[in-house]
Amino acid sequence: MRLALVLLLLTASAAWAQLPDPESSESVGGGVAGSEEVVPTTVDLASCQRYDVTPGALMAPPASAALATPIPWTELELEGRFIESKDTVRRLLEPILAPYRTSLSAATMPQVALLIARFGYQLVGHHTVDLPNGTRLVLELAPLPLVRRVDVKIARSYLGITGIADKPLDDEIRQRMSIRTGTYLPLNSVLRRCQLLEEERRVVEYLHDEGYFEAKVEIFTVMEVSRAEVRVRVTLGDAFTVGKVTVQCPPGTERNKRGRCINPTTNTIEELAISEATIKNQFAHSRFCLTKICFGTAHFNREQHQKDLEEIRKQFRRAGYPGVRVVSTEPVQYLNRKTRTVNPTITIDPRRRVEVEFVGHDPDAIGDGELRGRLTFDAAGSADDVEVENSARAIRTLLQEKGYFDALVTSSRERYDSEPKPGSSEVGVHFDRITFHLSPGRQRRVVSVDFAGNTPDVIKDEDLAKLVETKPNAGRSLFRSVASATSLHLIEDQERIKDAYRKLGYLNAQVYPSASSSKAGLDNPALTATLLATDDRGDLHVRFTIDEGTPTLLSRIVIAGANGAPIDDGLCTGVLGELARVLKQDEIAVRANEPGCVAIANTLPYHVEKVGETRAHLQREYLFKQGRTRSQVELQVVPFGIDRVEARYTLRSPEKLRIGRIVLRGNFKTSKNLILRELGFKEGDSLTSDAISEGEHRLRNTGLFDAVNIEWPDLNCESQQRTCNSEVINAIVRVEERFDNKAEIIIEGGVSSYNLWFGTFRLNQRNLFGRGLRFLASLTLGAKLKEAEGTFRIPPWIHSRLPRKAQFTTDINGVYRQQDTPRFGLLTTQGFGVAITKQWQPWTSHVWNFGLHYDFRLRSRNVDALRPIGADQDESQVAISTRTGSVGATFEWEHRIDREGRLSPFAPEGGWRFEVSGALASPALLGQDTFVKVSGSASKFFLLWNQLHLRIDGRYDQGFPLGGAVLLPEVERFFAGGDPTVRGYADDRLATELVQVGVPPLDNITQIRVIPAGGNIRVLGSIDAALPIWQPTNTISLAGALFTDAGLITNSWRAVDIDDPSELIPTAIRPSVGMGLRALTGFGVGALEYAVPLRPQLGDDPRGRIHFYFAARAQF
Repeated sequence: MRLALVLLLLTASAAWAQLPDPESSESVGGGVAGSEEVVPTTVDLASCQRYDVTPGALMAPPASAALATPIPWTELELEGRFIESKDTVRRLLEPILAPYRTSLSAATMPQVALLIARFGYQLVGHHTVDLPNGTRLVLELAPLPLVRRVDVKIARSYLGITGIADKPLDDEIRQRMSIRTGTYLPLNSVLRRCQLLEEERRVVEYLHDEGYFEAKVEIFTVMEVSRAEVRVRVTLGDAFTVGKVTVQCPPGTERNKRGRCINPTTNTIEELAISEATIKNQFAHSRFCLTKICFGTAHFNREQHQKDLEEIRKQFRRAGYPGVRVVSTEPVQYLNRKTRTVNPTITIDPRRRVEVEFVGHDPDAIGDGELRGRLTFDAAGSADDVEVENSARAIRTLLQEKGYFDALVTSSRERYDSEPKPGSSEVGVHFDRITFHLSPGRQRRVVSVDFAGNTPDVIKDEDLAKLVETKPNAGRSLFRSVASATSLHLIEDQERIKDAYRKLGYLNAQVYPSASSSKAGLDNPALTATLLATDDRGDLHVRFTIDEGTPTLLSRIVIAGANGAPIDDGLCTGVLGELARVLKQDEIAVRANEPGCVAIANTLPYHVEKVGETRAHLQREYLFKQGRTRSQVELQVVPFGIDRVEARYTLRSPEKLRIGRIVLRGNFKTSKNLILRELGFKEGDSLTSDAISEGEHRLRNTGLFDAVNIEWPDLNCESQQRTCNSEVINAIVRVEERFDNKAEIIIEGGVSSYNLWFGTFRLNQRNLFGRGLRFLASLTLGAKLKEAEGTFRIPPWIHSRLPRKAQFTTDINGVYRQQDTPRFGLLTTQGFGVAITKQWQPWTSHVWNFGLHYDFRLRSRNVDALRPIGADQDESQVAISTRTGSVGATFEWEHRIDREGRLSPFAPEGGWRFEVSGALASPALLGQDTFVKVSGSASKFFLLWNQLHLRIDGRYDQGFPLGGAVLLPEVERFFAGGDPTVRGYADDRLATELVQVGVPPLDNITQIRVIPAGGNIRVLGSIDAALPIWQPTNTISLAGALFTDAGLITNSWRAVDIDDPSELIPTAIRPSVGMGLRALTGFGVGALEYAVPLRPQLGDDPRGRIHFYFAARAQF
């Protein structure tokens, strides 16, 4: 029943696509007059092959008879449904349709349809209307469906071990789809279904490569007017593993009853050099391993399968078979669906074995392994005579690199063929022995490198010495032994010197390298040969003799338009002035007294590279920035007399351009006005390169979009093989929204040694009302913590009346917290704050943040009463409150980067972070006390040996009581100890105080209590080294860590001194050391650490403490 309904709907949609428009001679499906559109009754990959599923393409090609019939027109009219106003769409299309006023025909209609599709419209049909003064072309348009989001949901099914070690497939599937957020879909339902079928095929093919051979994929769309949501539903089924691996006998042999490979012609045994057991074992992989303990069987993966085949090739090459061929059957053709296994057959053709020998060298000086590393056989997959010669040259270069400048290398080949007796168990012997005969000669060190013939005013000797790779010997040391010269190095140095002279305008410079065992033999080939044959001192002198020739001058500069047309005077003056500035030659700025735009120079050296760079500079850094964004600059340098050249610049399309209509695509939620305002340009502005780049940059910096792309369809019309006839350029701004949802709900839960168990609910609403406003609310319930917090963020662009450089981000927050603290017991905090922040990015990977803030906090706690209180005098504690109001400033310098140098605050592998802040509290700010707090913190990150992550942290906090007070208010003091600060010590107990109290009801017995003590000053430091030890998938990693922490709590720097001269650090500083394991998974993070205090005091456990943390997170 369901299948019948689907077929009925497809048939109905196909029939609708063929219905003719009663007001037009064109078909609704996007065809043209004279074409017969055939829509398949069943939609499958085979029937879809004949159709172009490109969004906006015509449904069917026009009939050949109608191809050449012209459709001239003088006016343009639009009909149909539009996203923008009809007038805006008409202005968008007029520049791209103007070249077709006389050339429009059925043959060009597909091209026109694709041009219209760039603006998001489907050409549904067209017709013409005769007018008294011409013809009106009427185009019927409809908006193409724009993909709002691609939703992928995967249903997994497993046999045995669950999929914790499997990599996430959602993003992998999205990356392999051509349909993505922001792309268009065909308007016609049949074409749209064809496109989805192709996407299904692509996804299924990828899942097969991942071992899911029974995966089922269904892709469908949920349409709403001119937008669509693409939903991908995947049922993986069970993953297949590698089962029985069959190894075929070598070509020309067959397997006998005993399982051995026999040549049927000679009845001899032919075995592979690598045993079949070793080959089969190469394809066996465990699901995941912890050190050397492995679990489960890995499922089939095509990438791993190809790596296994390559490893087998390497094994055969190491065994002397450089030409080996290893192939496997297509996995999908050899499946056992009952056992869920892939059973490939491996065919190996080893080709002829090659043995390599090296003779004539000292194995202690040059090992065979080093020589074999220079052979080219494996890389070429052959050991023919060509590769033998290539290998000999490579070995000679190696010898010369080691100082054997006179080295010679020859080779010889011997063939060995020995057939065993028929029927015997012996194996035939067939191989080639290639012998390389080495004549290293005497090892020579380069003792001098000098230069002759160069003029110091052009290039000095020291500059040439830096340029060449051949260096004189600096003596033996730990890192350098013998400086060598090779033929290849000398040739490369020769070209380097010639290139340096060419860049300076010496186009005819020649360089002649020479080497001799004596300086007397330099530049004398006959004497050099004699000395090298007889001199056994081992010295080598190198000289580069330079014939500079005469410099070439740039004497004349000519600026012209296309085909030699003259350019206007203002443009000529500007271009000549810019060339004078770049080439640093003022006389170029003066126009010569002759026709055209010409400048004369008398003493300007022709620096090839510098002059060549002026072409791109004029185009991009001068003309583009002046609004001549369609300009193309061509440069031709031609001879102009003896040792003189003329630079001819041709400026094509140098007219100034203006911005036309701006249309937006992809902003399903974000306000149109916000995007247009942040672009920074509007209709009628000059179209400069700065406007383009800065507009994209500002939109990306809002953080509201994953992708921003501004297209100018009318800009590069020549590259689209159409005439440029408009100086007004329309823009299409395509964005991919990052927060295209009503809200994010995040649920977290976990346990830690600091807070015990806890659970958090977060509601995150970003891009409220489409204006980038953000509201974040969180509720935390735990054994020691209960907290409710809300933050409302106003982005800088809301302050649009302020100059752009003065706009700032505003945060308004409120908090209510109840926390069980070691010092105060249950501490209740209520408060709110307002902060404004300004951000700059002075360099690519650096961010500065400067903020001003006001904070109000009311903290309440119970303290012991001196005497019982209450109506019945049965209450032993009294509640007290501390009210604080403060204003302050914060500066942050963010430079945490990844290994590529990109900003990466959440996963840094290098760089640093620095922050300083200060705050003033006063009764005038609704508080009770007056004091000043200053803080500073810094973090430095290193990546050592490409694996070890090293982090160094430091923090300093100090409070200055004012108004006669000596100490900060108790709840404002600084505490340390425990997980967040110095591990190995109890929470907040880095500094303690001893309190002696009685034991009621006994009067003569007292007890000592150790309670946390805060201070006016806190200094913390930490060094942490983490090394990854296990990563079975991209979403699971385990790292081991070693760390040391140290901290100081005091009320005065005078209390920090060294009591014992034998101590290296003051006794007030309390360090600790520890180790731990840290896990990062796709669903949560965890850590288990053990730290030992190095300076335990009363109340500390000298055996150390265990610190643990685990939190899981789910996002909806």
